[in-house]
Amino acid sequence: MLRFDFDSNAEGSDRVVHQNHILTEVVIMIKEVVAHILLLGLLLSPSVVVAEEFTYDFAHAEWEPLVFRPIGTKAGHPGKQTEEGVVLIAPNEKSKKSQVGYATRFAVKGDFEITVGYKLLETPRPEKGYGSGLMIKLFKTDNERINFSRSLKTDGEHKLSTAMWIKKKDVWTPLVERVPAEQDYGELKIVRKNATVTFFVKEGEALEFKELRQVQFGPQPLQRIEILADTGGDQQPLKILLTRLTMNADEMLDSAAPPPVVKTFWTTWTITGTAIAVILVLLGSFIWYQRR
Repeated sequence: MLRFDFDSNAEGSDRVVHQNHILTEVVIMIKEVVAHILLLGLLLSPSVVVAEEFTYDFAHAEWEPLVFRPIGTKAGHPGKQTEEGVVLIAPNEKSKKSQVGYATRFAVKGDFEITVGYKLLETPRPEKGYGSGLMIKLFKTDNERINFSRSLKTDGEHKLSTAMWIKKKDVWTPLVERVPAEQDYGELKIVRKNATVTFFVKEGEALEFKELRQVQFGPQPLQRIEILADTGGDQQPLKILLTRLTMNADEMLDSAAPPPVVKTFWTTWTITGTAIAVILVLLGSFIWYQRR
């Protein structure tokens, strides 16, 4: 009898040890599952900070609806992708919008450097408007922005234009400077250091950028950036090629006042609910095993 009792206690003790071991494994598993779900949520959440360096090769990069929204068209992609880059055509055939291109879905904070590679493919002389060509807009607010353009004017002259626009009482006040453009391809660069914005251009096969102008724009974050084929209001077809977009900034993050964003399944509530559901399933399985 004593032998039997000893064996029974030993068996019970072994079972307790086994159950404790399983409980420890379940706890470890729960921690790992929760950690992975939270990490996935962090990576996929719309509020995640984008990298401080961003490069978009228009010739090879896929359309990124979480990074850009199209302007001037309801289609997903604003242009046609080729081996050299993306061709933008304005006005758009369906919408008839005179501005067609990209707008970023993220804001830019602090100092930055933004460079756009381009080539004017077809630029007929406009009959009206402020010029037909490439337009880059940097919005600090909806009432304050800077423009940098390479365009053909109604008088037949090719110009590089830099401007700061301020809107007060529904009236826009531009501070514009223009210089002659020499080539139909190159790179436009905009740099902000503290509150000062500097405009640079590198035309044709030039090896170095040339400074055009400096303006005081303030240190506030940019809401968004627009890169456009812009006819300036004229209806004659304009065709430009975008080759590369390069951005360096202190921070790139979701805009404080962004355009409509593409909804994603991985919201904070969804991730939290998924984590809770996984924990309940694991705990239920353990309780069932104990009572078995």
